[in-house]
Amino acid sequence: LAHHLQSLGVGPDARVALCLERGVDAVAGLLAVLKAGGAYVPLDPAYPAERLEYMRQDSGARVMLTPAEVRTALAGSGAVENVPGGAGPDSLAYVIYTSGSTGRPKGVAVEQGNLASFVLAMQEEVGFGPGDVVPCLASYAFDIWAFEVLLPLASGAEVHLLPREKVMDVPVLLRELERATAVHAVPALMQQVVAAGRQFPGIRQVFVGGDAVPATLLDQVRATFPSARVRVFYGPTEATVLAATYALDPQERVGWQVVGRPLPNVRLYVCDRAGVPLPVGVPGELWIGGAGVARGYLERPELSAERFVPDPFGGEPGARLYRTGDRVRWLPTGALEFLGRVDAQVKVRGYRIEPGEIEAALLRHEGVGECVVVAREDEPGERRLVAYVVPREQKRAELWPSIGEYFVYDELIYSGLTHDERRNDRYRAALSRLAKDRVVLDVGTGADAILARLAVEAGARHVYAVEILERSYRAAKEKIRALGLEDRITLLHGDARTIELPEPAEVCVSEIVEAIAGGEGAAVILNEVRRRMTPEGVMIPGRAQTCMAAVTLPEEIAEAPGFSATAGHYVEKIFAEVGHAFDLRLCIRNFPVENRLSSVGIFEDLDFNAGAVAAEYRREEELVVERGG
Repeated sequence: LAHHLQSLGVGPDARVALCLERGVDAVAGLLAVLKAGGAYVPLDPAYPAERLEYMRQDSGARVMLTPAEVRTALAGSGAVENVPGGAGPDSLAYVIYTSGSTGRPKGVAVEQGNLASFVLAMQEEVGFGPGDVVPCLASYAFDIWAFEVLLPLASGAEVHLLPREKVMDVPVLLRELERATAVHAVPALMQQVVAAGRQFPGIRQVFVGGDAVPATLLDQVRATFPSARVRVFYGPTEATVLAATYALDPQERVGWQVVGRPLPNVRLYVCDRAGVPLPVGVPGELWIGGAGVARGYLERPELSAERFVPDPFGGEPGARLYRTGDRVRWLPTGALEFLGRVDAQVKVRGYRIEPGEIEAALLRHEGVGECVVVAREDEPGERRLVAYVVPREQKRAELWPSIGEYFVYDELIYSGLTHDERRNDRYRAALSRLAKDRVVLDVGTGADAILARLAVEAGARHVYAVEILERSYRAAKEKIRALGLEDRITLLHGDARTIELPEPAEVCVSEIVEAIAGGEGAAVILNEVRRRMTPEGVMIPGRAQTCMAAVTLPEEIAEAPGFSATAGHYVEKIFAEVGHAFDLRLCIRNFPVENRLSSVGIFEDLDFNAGAVAAEYRREEELVVERGG
């Protein structure tokens, strides 16, 4: 299979998606990817289809292994020799997705050197060997799978691959444990094991981790496994599976939340917000250094820069620390105590969850105005996610000038757009398809340079971002500098219609179609912008379509027509631009859809990818009036 993957172009840093059930195929597929020199991206078939497809596309995996593909590959391959992979310590080993606060999961990129260091450190710490039997209870979509499978295989031990249904069926799981010499489980699963009231004297090592471990659970674990050495595991995905362990003495009673002591090749620091180390007993954030610190978040340079920071404490040149967000303190014994989080992240049954990801999904529902998601523990050990929702209020309709023909966009309009996550998700999806390895021009980048940053996130070779407003230009310049993106984004101050680029753009992304609320004004700008692009260059958005219908006015406007202070501000700007007051074309913001009286027709349909766009043209539409008003 490794030979076959290489024939498909798999090599160093090439990602291969594995969408396989737990079992031998998953192990064979994973090892084959590593042997071929590539990096595996585990996709658990139990995940929702939408999430699986997002992770596959976001990872950039161009090869995917499914059971049928694996069978075909193995049947057609006569290779028996080991394959030279060509990967080195700095090559990717795997990409595993964790919850993201913006509503999208983020891929953690772990290198071969990180993984090798982890396996060697755990061999020294745990000491598996021939004769050991380790059941694999985790999904391979979790990085702890490397401990449950790769470590035993590298140590000469025996691995029992349990399908999902056996792990979830406690009586069946208990029978499997009778054959084991070591076992690892998250606290929620271990609670079910100890609740059965059985004892397993044949198990010599027990590991509990992946979530906060209650002290009462540790006492129950020792009673259930009377011959075992009990260890608590701690480690975020960004630090390559594990960063710390804590081995309990036989009679030790722990009354605190355990993090533990660092593994070999790992360094732990408790720091304040400025990154200054704190003394024993003083709470702070846990920062992790050493050989396990991952490369960063896949194609997320600004998020990587925020969480993976330069190591000021004497590491190797170029070394970084990972800011975990976990709140801890040193104990006099040299171990770390877990105190909670410095942010909103929670863990439920071993799953690392950003409530913001769930909140973002809820806010996409048209009936939800505001929401907050929290983890509640009404019964000890039984954490669950709870969402509190405020219904979306019907906003009052108000009269606005139709500003499509006039260049009156400003920071207020930009701000409303850049903080619209649903709108950003549409741009993100388009850029992920079109921007990778291409030169991107961002027209009207705004103070947040949001589309330029999304283009970088999508893998653009370089981005030229143009901003005409002085204040927005200065703010965008500072934003790009603070995020360390100056080598990826060149910011230009001026009018996109006349500015010159150092090289032709292959993709043009702009928000001006939305910002100036109409297509014909945008057409004037984008027609000129196209001259700065390659002949095959593409526009995002590629098309602007405006609909029309016969309507009845909302009561609040029919009874008291007039502008709000904000809308009136734009009326005055339009009059100032033209030089005198005149009859304006009007539009209604927050128009109630139930006030439509007729069928819907097309008022404006502009295709920006078809060459120069005629901003004025004639068309015929027939509207059918369906009710009176």
